[in-house]
Amino acid sequence: MISFDINTMSLEAQLALITVFGLALGSFLNVVISRLPGGRREFFSSIFSRCPHCRGRIRWYDNIPLLSYLLLRGRCRDCGVTIPLQYPLVEAAMAAVAVFLYLQYSATAYFYLYICFFAILIAVSVIDLRQRWIPDSLVIIGIGCGIIGSLFTPLPGWTHAMAGLVFGTTIPLMLVTTYETLRGKIVMGGGDIKLIGMIGAFLGWQPLGLILFYSALVGSLAALGLKWAGRFPKLPFAPMLTLGTLLAVFAPDLIPFLKVRL
Repeated sequence: MISFDINTMSLEAQLALITVFGLALGSFLNVVISRLPGGRREFFSSIFSRCPHCRGRIRWYDNIPLLSYLLLRGRCRDCGVTIPLQYPLVEAAMAAVAVFLYLQYSATAYFYLYICFFAILIAVSVIDLRQRWIPDSLVIIGIGCGIIGSLFTPLPGWTHAMAGLVFGTTIPLMLVTTYETLRGKIVMGGGDIKLIGMIGAFLGWQPLGLILFYSALVGSLAALGLKWAGRFPKLPFAPMLTLGTLLAVFAPDLIPFLKVRL
């Protein structure tokens, strides 16, 4: 019987393999992002990828993550229409996250748990940017993965994971409801509140305050930048939550007296 142990490989080979894994996962996320808003029929319509413009079937050699985009210069081989920049960005982002997590945790349960966590966050963020909608199906899957994963990992542990889920949904809901009652303005949707609960299910309740602080900071800076550029769109909050989580986890010393580590 042939066995495979990644730990027997050199570090360079391990990182190369993890990068390929991250790119492949990012490619799958692009399928989820493009099909999930269309419903179950669209999601399971075909096992093959298609051009979002001409709907032509993409050949396997044109579907290699990141590399095919560069070789095709960002255009569909058949219709010549520009391929959205979302595709290589999602693939590259997932590869970068995979490498960072592997350097932190190697091939342990934490690596697979947090790969799932950040994959869902990235997919939800892009869908929210494109559709102004957070799919409950992805968030519910994420909550389930976070709670189940906490049963097999000492940190945050299942009690903290459950507390993170409860506090992450009830406290924002109370604050948002109170603000909307007093001011008559909607500041956060139900999907955002569920997403905060999912983050709590993975990370526990302790880092939620810092994550919300970073998310609000990033959102404020983005709004100011767009206002300076003469644009006034309503920013979705899921991407801000994702960026806030990335900052809190990957740059724990950004603000010395406020930090969280996985």
